[in-house]
Amino acid sequence: MNNTVTTAASAKGNPIKVIGKISAILTNSWLLFPAFFFYIQVSKNLTNIPTMDDFNMPLEYVMNFTKAGFQGKSGMIFAQYAEHRLVPSKLIYISYYYITGGLNFRILGILGDLQLLVVAFVGIHFIKKYLPESWRLLAFIWALVVFDLNTYENACMTMNAMGNYGVICYFFAALYFYDKEDRWIPIAVLFQFFCIFSNANGLAAGVFIALFNIAKSPRKRTISLIASCIFIGLYFINFHTVTLPNKLPFDLNLPVIFFIRQSGAHFSFNNSLLIGLLVLALLAVLFPWRQLFQPRFTPILCIFLFPLCTMFLAAAFRSCYSDAQFQTSRYLMYPQMMIGCLCLFAWMKLKSVLQKRVGGSVIVGIMLFAYAGNYKFGKLGFERTNYHATTVKFWHPHPAECEKICKEACERDIYCIEDNK
Repeated sequence: MNNTVTTAASAKGNPIKVIGKISAILTNSWLLFPAFFFYIQVSKNLTNIPTMDDFNMPLEYVMNFTKAGFQGKSGMIFAQYAEHRLVPSKLIYISYYYITGGLNFRILGILGDLQLLVVAFVGIHFIKKYLPESWRLLAFIWALVVFDLNTYENACMTMNAMGNYGVICYFFAALYFYDKEDRWIPIAVLFQFFCIFSNANGLAAGVFIALFNIAKSPRKRTISLIASCIFIGLYFINFHTVTLPNKLPFDLNLPVIFFIRQSGAHFSFNNSLLIGLLVLALLAVLFPWRQLFQPRFTPILCIFLFPLCTMFLAAAFRSCYSDAQFQTSRYLMYPQMMIGCLCLFAWMKLKSVLQKRVGGSVIVGIMLFAYAGNYKFGKLGFERTNYHATTVKFWHPHPAECEKICKEACERDIYCIEDNK
């Protein structure tokens, strides 16, 4: 018995195996080249200046939190912001303030942007499990869509980075830890909680986290289902809907067209309707219907359904406003993840070596072409956001309100915008 334990321990810590793992990581590091270019733009363009909603969340929120009593603080953590709870984002803002004594929007924004690494690595983890013999090509495509610069509006603004990237990060983290041994279940439940109590689409994510575990052990299946039911139920306690003044009368054409154009927005804004129809047709044809109920396919199915459902929700609840835009940068992460799944479905249809070589080359060529165009667009978006942040004193629809917030924040030594202009 002791010899067995010793042998297992020595094998686990075998230097040759460790070197082999490091070598494999270095060999496959090219898969994350898109992340390198993405974070170059993040580093160049993020500033320690709040923009748009950043004045309210986190700046005004942290100020009000520090003034509240214990009961008030507890209520503020779970209180709504618009129709979102933002609990994990709030905890990060509060923690950063109490650790450092102030707020730094550049650092907080970078922390939010780093959440995409979780989305990339976990997505690659499941791609490798599903297609162990040809995972690298699809992993590279996944990195292209995750780190596409189209989503610059999330990357450049602290609240967007923390919340919009965060809900996706927590979803993937929950899937990853539920995929591991039972001892990781508490960590998985924690990320499940964070996911549901972040952005509103975390409610849909909670359903797919439970679906992910349907073919797992009875323990995981039961715990994930109960956790989703409890967390979703708690989310709606004292919940109230928010209606903006520019709402239009109901028209079914609006959400339908919005959804279709979202589907094609990754490739072209101008031709998004036609491309969106093509993308949706390809999804219907290429989707592996025969594998729908196979446990091996469940992780890929959940990863596909989460962005698809989020797009439905965006179309249903955002298209009915006069200023609604299908190509809004902060929503583009979802059609991009859907396109990543479409590429995987297309690859699965290729059987022979020749088909894989020709078809794989075509898929990669199309995705690189789209990435290159989006890179130019996104780079300009990064630079434009940086310019507005540094030249407009209070970049917000209500600058007078922001001036009051910034004045109080500076007086209380939380943040001084004048020191960063």
